[in-house]
Amino acid sequence: MSPTHRRTPVAPTPVQPPKPRARTEELFGPSSGILVIEDSPDLREAMADVLLDEGYTVMTASDGRDALTILEACRPALLVMDLMMPTMSGFELLELMKCDPALASIPVLVVTASIDHGVRDHRVLQKPIMREALLREVREILE
Repeated sequence: MSPTHRRTPVAPTPVQPPKPRARTEELFGPSSGILVIEDSPDLREAMADVLLDEGYTVMTASDGRDALTILEACRPALLVMDLMMPTMSGFELLELMKCDPALASIPVLVVTASIDHGVRDHRVLQKPIMREALLREVREILE
């Protein structure tokens, strides 16, 4: 008779989820940080990740209405915003910002796929966005 081998059950190793990077969970203080406003989740996350990797404090919003909610609580140093979004477009948000002196003073970097965007008062970055172009514009605006 051959000996019977018994396997000792092994408890599974618990998998630790990655630590979330601060984004919308923490509001940034007055005149600090960057608010990224973009309806495409992939592009919004990609821009936020690029900025987070460079050490910026970043919050995100999916449209102008979400951005206004955030702007009621804090004043970022910069908005990086798309123009064509549902619920409230970037155009509508820019118009509302003009009416509020506290919001009108926040610099805006517009990111858009539109060639004929009509934006004259803000810097514009054409989509698709390259990492270095985004960082260059952000640095120049914040200096």
